[in-house]
Amino acid sequence: MSVNMEELRHQVMINQFVLAAGCAADQAKQLLQAAHWQFEVRARPPASRIGITRARTGAP
Repeated sequence: MSVNMEELRHQVMINQFVLAAGCAADQAKQLLQAAHWQFEVRARPPASRIGITRARTGAP
């Protein structure tokens, strides 16, 4: 059984997208195909998350 490296890369990207977005694998594949397999995860700095939490709760 030979696996094409491009297919393997796509499967890894689908799995990463599913974990990051919380969607189904078939939806992830459709979205990635529409984006020409461009996918990048960016994390927000901790300070921005704290600011959002404080703004919502009214905490100082």
